[in-house]
Amino acid sequence: MLSQTVLELLQDAGVQESAVLGMGVGMQGLVSEDGQKILYGKILDCTGLTVRLLEERLPFPVRFIHDAECAAELELWRKPELTDAIYLSLGAHLGGAIITNGQIQQGRTGRTGTVEHMTLVEGGRSCYCGKQGCMECYCSAEALLEPEEQLSDFFTLLRQGSEQHSLRWSQYLDHLALALNNLHMVLDCLIVLGGHIAPYLTKTDLDVLFSKVQERTAFPEQENFLLLGAQENNAVAAGAAIPFIRTFLSAI
Repeated sequence: MLSQTVLELLQDAGVQESAVLGMGVGMQGLVSEDGQKILYGKILDCTGLTVRLLEERLPFPVRFIHDAECAAELELWRKPELTDAIYLSLGAHLGGAIITNGQIQQGRTGRTGTVEHMTLVEGGRSCYCGKQGCMECYCSAEALLEPEEQLSDFFTLLRQGSEQHSLRWSQYLDHLALALNNLHMVLDCLIVLGGHIAPYLTKTDLDVLFSKVQERTAFPEQENFLLLGAQENNAVAAGAAIPFIRTFLSAI
């Protein structure tokens, strides 16, 4: 179904299949270095999935890319001066990517940047990975919201002064500040906040969050190192295309 939808999209857009460099697929899971296989896909129950199933049905190469890395790729495309940074996606699920010398780091086994499973609270809430107290359980959008609650509704009530929502927001920022301080102590660089929560963040929110980090850190700083990521729809999908584009441009 996915392959057929892609082919119909190209036809409707009047794009020749031979003009397509390839298709990047943003995935919630760890991906092999060559982008051919899902090494860990607990959320989507797709561990072991390979691109072969798609490439058999499409006339161009396919590559899986970790969704947070896709968003970080878009960040680098929009801001090439962003040479060293931590990208943190505050989406429904948490995700991260490490940018060094303008490149996204994969690590020895492809797990660099998976900050979502760093332990934040020993013996804390249960995570989908099977462990307890992960950053995912306290810093993701799902951790902020009640069941069936929408982000837009939460922030509407928060901005209207709801005491309950203000308390939940303050608690969320406390956990996020703890996580950010830990990350910044390891990598002294800018931290870019993206994902579903990012569009709702105001300068005041960033200032409050930074002050909470300052209260925790052993090395307070004057300049706020927290930045908002590119506010674009479908950032993961756009970022999934960029590796193909970079390869093409480097060959010119």
